[in-house]
Amino acid sequence: MTGRSLGDFARYVAAGAAGLGLAGLAIVTSMGFARADQQRDELPGWGPARPLGEAVYAEQTLLVRGIGVAGSTNVDPAILNEAKRTAIRSLQGAPLLVRALRTLAMATALSGDYSRSEDLIVLAGRASRRDRGTEAWLIERAYRLNRPQEAALHFDSLLRVTRGARDAAFKTTVPMMSRPPLFEAVSRRMVLRPEWRTPFLYEVGTTADPNVAIAALRRQAALGASPTDEELRPFFVRSANLPDVPRWRAAWLDFLPASAPKRTLVYDGGFGGAPGVVPFNWELTEEPNVNVVRIPRDDSKGNAVRAELYTTGAALAARQLLALKPGRYRFRAASSMEVGNSQGVAWLVRCNGQAGTELMRSGIQAGKAFQWQAQRSTFEVPATNCESQWLLLAIDANGESSQRAFWVDDVQIAAER
Repeated sequence: MTGRSLGDFARYVAAGAAGLGLAGLAIVTSMGFARADQQRDELPGWGPARPLGEAVYAEQTLLVRGIGVAGSTNVDPAILNEAKRTAIRSLQGAPLLVRALRTLAMATALSGDYSRSEDLIVLAGRASRRDRGTEAWLIERAYRLNRPQEAALHFDSLLRVTRGARDAAFKTTVPMMSRPPLFEAVSRRMVLRPEWRTPFLYEVGTTADPNVAIAALRRQAALGASPTDEELRPFFVRSANLPDVPRWRAAWLDFLPASAPKRTLVYDGGFGGAPGVVPFNWELTEEPNVNVVRIPRDDSKGNAVRAELYTTGAALAARQLLALKPGRYRFRAASSMEVGNSQGVAWLVRCNGQAGTELMRSGIQAGKAFQWQAQRSTFEVPATNCESQWLLLAIDANGESSQRAFWVDDVQIAAER
């Protein structure tokens, strides 16, 4: 193991993978020969607590006094020797105590004997598949030896045993997906849908390099284990704030069923309930005092959206992220008032981004209750600083306290020729 990878491993362990910490050390070492019930999964059977106490002491000697929070690999030889002696005493009482084996392996590596340290960490892995630090080390070892399938097995073990500490495990494993051989091996492992697949894809979708994240989702689909909406949503929600939104919308379309409408600039403008996750599909608001639902029209002509609002300020009823190219467009929709007036209720198109430049505001037509009215408007998408846009259904009550209920349907956008 190189100095850098050893330092990274040490920082990972020091950050919490090791377990007890200094407070736990004081408790365990004060127990003498009393049984350490809470640590029985780390002991062979129900052995005395002394080997565990010595293992923890050796570990803390190495991590706190030796490596420290900076992850230094230049450790005082006296500290290394003390850690090794204590770990060996622990192993004399409990020969397969993983904590002692791992600590001895680290101290041996820091002493320059990499071959022996590798033997020790392999032995630790055979003794238990439940030690996070050991599994993280074995992933690195297998990858370095060009054994991606073996690395994927340890990857699987690491994520299976860390239900209560997956955040730390994800910080170790998600960056590994940028390594092609391990990416493929782990992708094939995920086809089996292990318990960690969905939370792992969530973490990949929200934190990994965007190219790695979309590749991971596409690879699952190619292997016949298409991602669920729950697994797709994290990345595509994130994509609204990434460069090149048109690229991500095109990728999103690839995950839709063959029967889904894919050529329209507004997706599911008839509110039929077509599949697809936000933000490129309709996102209906869940704000207080706003009730927005997709239900059948009163005239039996398919579905529509009904919005009921009681507010004196501004509120959002629905939105969808678009990826319109620069140029002029025609907007068309239908609306029907049910309760109250239409003042302040409008469709808007705004550039996506901090500026949020407004390109269109088209108020819905009042008309008579339950009579559908057509509305039309035009707008232009500029050539710069507007590669994606939000289509919004919003209301601004402007301080007027009243209840309003209305319906909208048949939303379309088309390029002017």
